[in-house]
Amino acid sequence: YFSSYEDFLDDFDCFAIVKTTENIDIIRKYLIMQGLTPQDAFHKSIEIARDPKFLQETVENAIKETKKSCGIYCMCESPLVPPMWENYADRKKGCCIEFDLSKDPEAFCFPNKIVYDSEILEFDYIKEYVSGNSYKATEPLFHKSANYSYEDEWRIIKVAVHSDKRLWKINPESIKRIIFGSATVESDKKRIKEEAASLGHGHISFAQVISDKTTGKLKMIEV
Repeated sequence: YFSSYEDFLDDFDCFAIVKTTENIDIIRKYLIMQGLTPQDAFHKSIEIARDPKFLQETVENAIKETKKSCGIYCMCESPLVPPMWENYADRKKGCCIEFDLSKDPEAFCFPNKIVYDSEILEFDYIKEYVSGNSYKATEPLFHKSANYSYEDEWRIIKVAVHSDKRLWKINPESIKRIIFGSATVESDKKRIKEEAASLGHGHISFAQVISDKTTGKLKMIEV
């Protein structure tokens, strides 16, 4: 499921401070790249420079709409991070899935590692666009506060994903292992195993995360 950034609980997830240049030459070049003739771009750039607030709001709204059109699939590197089970897996009663991304390159293209910032990301979108960095509109989707660095998160972005198109069908062969939480009840584990078997997915292995009392850490055992 490819979520919308608007569904995330952290108000600063996918957030950035977007600045806009007041340089008329840069604005003119930007407008030409948007399809205006050089003459129209010249006159429009002068008009825009007189009202920087309008330009700022226009750019911020455009970036917001671009982000809204993106579907976000979140993954992490390890199943052995306690807060992940508490925050995202029904307080350890759920499960997580380990994927082999090479089995379905279309669905898992392209994973990007999250950048954890101690300060909020800032950029001047028009300057970046004119410099050939139009991807900056979606860059905030790969940034989070350093407070969440323990997650070791990766994200896959699908562009132009609408609310009714956020479910993505994957190749079942890409499901390598299903890992149960330390509090997953036996009936749920049995049901999931039986469902996988009934669908002919015998390649899927199963494991469970438990607390190792000798180390104070989580460890994984096959079940």
